[in-house]
Amino acid sequence: MSANRAEMAETLPADLQSVMDELDKADREAKQLVSELTEADLNWQPGGGTGWSVAQCLDHLGQMNSVYTAALRAAVREADPKSMARRGAIQPGWFA
Repeated sequence: MSANRAEMAETLPADLQSVMDELDKADREAKQLVSELTEADLNWQPGGGTGWSVAQCLDHLGQMNSVYTAALRAAVREADPKSMARRGAIQPGWFA
């Protein structure tokens, strides 16, 4: 965990820290899933090249997560935890 993440861990409510921990866990699991794949395995595309490869899927997820988490990190940095009204733990919506 980076120093910045360690500082945030000390100030985040437990439910928000849990979300951050789950993101870290997902990163570790993705790395483990692809750790033994060859370059050919990572770049193979189903449907004769019409489907996305594993590498393309991971790249897409990484790019989208970068955009999404940048906005979340900015919101967390700018938020004053003492003035935030909390309604309880984060819960997935109906779409999740």
